[in-house]
Amino acid sequence: MKIFTFAMLCATALLFTSCSKDDATVTPPNSTTAVSEYWMPTAAGSRIILEEVSVTKMGSVTMDSSVRSTTMTMMPGTKTTLDGKSALIIQNIGSSKSVLDTSYSYLVLTAESMVMYDDSLKAEDATVQLKAPLTVGNNWLLRSMDTVRCTIQSVTETVVTPAGTFQNCIRVRALPPFGEDVTATSDFYFAKGVGVVKYEVLATGDVGGFTYTMRVLSTLKSKSF
Repeated sequence: MKIFTFAMLCATALLFTSCSKDDATVTPPNSTTAVSEYWMPTAAGSRIILEEVSVTKMGSVTMDSSVRSTTMTMMPGTKTTLDGKSALIIQNIGSSKSVLDTSYSYLVLTAESMVMYDDSLKAEDATVQLKAPLTVGNNWLLRSMDTVRCTIQSVTETVVTPAGTFQNCIRVRALPPFGEDVTATSDFYFAKGVGVVKYEVLATGDVGGFTYTMRVLSTLKSKSF
């Protein structure tokens, strides 16, 4: 379904992305906090695993449900993008129903922004994960030629995951355009020194006279660095 595909594309784009575990002393970010602090360690071999549960319903009928894990591992070396920037290399391994798929993302990480490239390495296809200043209300376009706008809605979120509890996380909301009959929100939670520790996608509306609902919840299962 087109609606489901677009929502998952939005979630994936933002994911191919800190607070410390159970550390209540971590302070919220402010206008001078570097964006680069909100990513996992960049040493080769650093790794996080997220587990995602998604359910799509039309009326009372479940059209699709799945459980998927994604392992993100920092690789050695860097790669130059087509616009001349040096990018970190990230290996992404997805696992669902015993099926594995491997892809690579390329991250340009600075004090001002966190930008993720896909295999094309083209600037117009890159997604802006975070952008300075890290303050409530700051907003930006997900892609340079896109209509999806991301907004920082909180910098004091507490997120509980199987990998631990993270304090003072950044919550970024994206509003993908679904048309008149369906509304959707995508919320992403960034923890200092870890990256994305949780994301939620919710789409609801009326499609062909039926109530359409899609929910996606992904949380950090483990980290190694």
